[in-house]
Amino acid sequence: MEIKEVANRIFTGDMTWEQAVKVTGIAEKTLRNRIINLCKEDEELRKRFYKYSTTRRNKHEDINIPAVIIEMVKQERSLAQMADVLGITKESLRTLIKKEDNPILNKLLNSHSDRRKRKENMSLVQRQEVESEIEKYILENPDYIASIKLDSSSIKVEKQKVDSFLFEVEKRKSQGISEKQIAETMGVGPEYIRRARKRNEKLEMLLKEQTNENNINL
Repeated sequence: MEIKEVANRIFTGDMTWEQAVKVTGIAEKTLRNRIINLCKEDEELRKRFYKYSTTRRNKHEDINIPAVIIEMVKQERSLAQMADVLGITKESLRTLIKKEDNPILNKLLNSHSDRRKRKENMSLVQRQEVESEIEKYILENPDYIASIKLDSSSIKVEKQKVDSFLFEVEKRKSQGISEKQIAETMGVGPEYIRRARKRNEKLEMLLKEQTNENNINL
């Protein structure tokens, strides 16, 4: 199969990069470079590439990278396995992860990478350390959403959880109990309630953005 035909099939969605690599027997990076060079010479192909790359970028906007990193580490998945779950290429996922610069997530990724290189599974102690780091990240980032895809349904589920928590807080406050006491009885720190309120605001904003996008697309 000629490179131009492969490129056209990729741009129309009939073929993934992984399939193209198998069909051509060319390494992905080399194949990408050849197709890019071909696009420079072929105006029609260049237009298709532009449309394809723009669509791919828009598709990637709904990928929730912090949640992806956490799931990949917890489930001990490779980058390729996680990319398959998301329906994107390994290179695309690597690029998205590099943009997510957070010390806690970086620490989790580095440890995960070391274990993958040594072909080791997490020990019980290591898993406890990972869970502790994840909990720390979530506490420091009240807008964190556990779903790897930021669609409206996953945001609504998260918001219901936060709404339920805040409803219980307000109910106890109406009984004359201080927030500090409420936090203690609920087994969380006093800062957790404040973060939950910020998280709720963020979720409301995300839902509005989703609604606006849907209205534009109609």
